[in-house]
Amino acid sequence: MVDLGTLPGGSSTQGNAINSAGDIAGNGIDANGKQVPLYWSPGGGFVALPENKGDSRNYGFGINDFSDVTGQHYFGEIVRGYLWSRSNLISDIGTLPGGLHSVGNAINNLRHITGTASLPNGRFDAILWMRARGMRDIGVIAGGAYTAGEAVNDNDEVAGIGFDSGNRIMGFYWSGPTGMHLLQTLGGIESAGFGINRSGAIAGYSATPSGSIHAALWPNYTGSPQDLGTLPGGVNSTRAASTISGK
Repeated sequence: MVDLGTLPGGSSTQGNAINSAGDIAGNGIDANGKQVPLYWSPGGGFVALPENKGDSRNYGFGINDFSDVTGQHYFGEIVRGYLWSRSNLISDIGTLPGGLHSVGNAINNLRHITGTASLPNGRFDAILWMRARGMRDIGVIAGGAYTAGEAVNDNDEVAGIGFDSGNRIMGFYWSGPTGMHLLQTLGGIESAGFGINRSGAIAGYSATPSGSIHAALWPNYTGSPQDLGTLPGGVNSTRAASTISGK
């Protein structure tokens, strides 16, 4: 384990995602006690976005192999997803028609972003954003108030989570040709998709018939999940890596 340190004068940092070059996206507390998005590289250390004038709950959630970062940036009570390039230019990805908020959770090497955005009725739907086409609503778990894309590969396949009408968390897969599909479970009620590789394999977790939560790996969106088990003597395991390898 290597201590990456903090921002100058800051008190803490957190890494949330890593790319193939070892660059890291995350967030940290700066010298003024404000939380700001940041990325870290082995050769350059930390680079952070400046503070904004509103809320301090700002995050860097995803990074691609070009070290483009996405996350959320607050302006008062309004949060927006962003694309932050290596040239330190930040672009607001906007929101769905009539909505106020958006969040970028992951970004692929095409600079396409998945996450979530609000509608006028307050519901949050999963989204896929492209600079040339803008933001696309890719769906919602039936009856739920929140659905979000958590990972996107270079084929624009998305894995994510949503809550159903019973407030149970449900994992899903989405692509343009197939639309949204719920992931199978390990026999329980809940599931979640947090990572997807170039082959379409999905990492996340699922509930077992007993109600325990186990890390899980789906070979594809139609397949049954592999139970990754728990630590010796343990009961639960959760959230496999947000990026998983594969060709």
